[in-house]
Amino acid sequence: MNLKNAVAKRLFSLNFYKNLRLPLGEMSFTKDFVNETRGDIYPIIEKSNDTVETVCDNTYRVVGNCRRLIGRHLPYVSYEMTFTALSGKGGFDLSTPDGNAFVAMGNECGKIFLEFCEDEKVLRHDTQISFEAGISLVLTTRRDKIDCYIKKGNAFSYIRTFEAKCLEKAAHTKILENSTSRVAFAGDVTVSYVGFYVDCGISQADIRPIRYENGEIMVENGKVFLTLSIRMQEECFQGIFAWIPGTMDFSFAGALFYDAGDGIWGNDVAASMMYDRNEKVWKLWVCSFCHNHILGHACFDGDVRFGVNVLDITLMPENEKDGDITAFLGIDGDEDPDFIYDEKSGKWYMSICRCLQENDGRHYRYFFYESDNAFEGYKFMGRTDCGGAETGGSLLKIDGKYLFVCGSSFDARAEYRIYDLFDLKHFTKMKFDYDDGGFRGWGSIIPIKAGNRTRYYHLTFDRSGGSDYTWSYGNIYCFELQEN
Repeated sequence: MNLKNAVAKRLFSLNFYKNLRLPLGEMSFTKDFVNETRGDIYPIIEKSNDTVETVCDNTYRVVGNCRRLIGRHLPYVSYEMTFTALSGKGGFDLSTPDGNAFVAMGNECGKIFLEFCEDEKVLRHDTQISFEAGISLVLTTRRDKIDCYIKKGNAFSYIRTFEAKCLEKAAHTKILENSTSRVAFAGDVTVSYVGFYVDCGISQADIRPIRYENGEIMVENGKVFLTLSIRMQEECFQGIFAWIPGTMDFSFAGALFYDAGDGIWGNDVAASMMYDRNEKVWKLWVCSFCHNHILGHACFDGDVRFGVNVLDITLMPENEKDGDITAFLGIDGDEDPDFIYDEKSGKWYMSICRCLQENDGRHYRYFFYESDNAFEGYKFMGRTDCGGAETGGSLLKIDGKYLFVCGSSFDARAEYRIYDLFDLKHFTKMKFDYDDGGFRGWGSIIPIKAGNRTRYYHLTFDRSGGSDYTWSYGNIYCFELQEN
């Protein structure tokens, strides 16, 4: 395949808005746990003497005041509660060693309201949303905030965000190890579903396939695994998805966090992840927004594609303030790393997106390095200098030739550049039949062997805002490249 002559033809486009999830826990209403004497699956934290609880017909009813434990609280978890009747309040109580935050949904004169309580503070938010059976309260937690949504059927409506001081240190290992989540009710409340999970956020970005060391795509049971940034109302974290190439079949497989030695689960993103078959270990580079916006790396034995995991990462040594801009040292603003191993020369090649301060402002350019080691000893090879705002670059090996593909502009629709890794002075623009996947998107070209042919997909995103947060973009587009 000659990528420079190929045309990318649109297969589909889509948007994930909190509709993919990684389940972590759920209350079961198939058994009467209230009167169970040989097991206590939802321990009582608090209960008034006159409270009556019943479990019947796959629903749970509380008349009075009651709180029960449902599980452990983790940062960036979503909680969901579905109501069949509501004459009072029902919601979630999140407890950390620093305090408790309680968010509930109530019904007054047929209209929904939200109530937030922390310490002595009580906030109420009225809505014009009518209560109806099957309506759900959905809470998504962040480091010190709780985003609140109302869900009807499969449609989410964002309501507001509450600030929760007790969650400020929820990502610290010692805090999260001692944090819990509970259901809490007051009045007469009947629910048909209570669960908690990590979801795919309101949009996604920074798409990369997980590969082997030489750039070959890892395919297991017909699925490719992808690292994507999960974007929320604000903030983001690293998600891992499984995809059947060429289809709209995506599943949410895992969430990945990073500890840079400070005992905090960092929500860093834009990971480049591979399995090195020569050394039989996994390797990863990531952009650590949590630590001065520099890069970090990890080498590990266990497979972190599935579930919620935390990796120990090592940050790049930081460059001096006025140091050499080409040096292989961390510079504030570095992002979107990628790396690949050349089997013939025994060299590792690496690309770093570096933000430069020039006379007419700040610009993103790509810098390239080679080394005998995946994580250190890199020597400067060259850099791009063709204008634009280049990010989201990927190193590819196509038909024995090393290429680099990246997004390049805030303004141009779907402007992607293809460089020869050893000729960074010239590039070719990718060609599209419909060019609206882009606006400085990612050059994630994914070659997949299919029988005796190889198919080439381009999986990317745009920068359509999912919320008012600047970095909440991410409609997803899939193209297939074909010879022109």
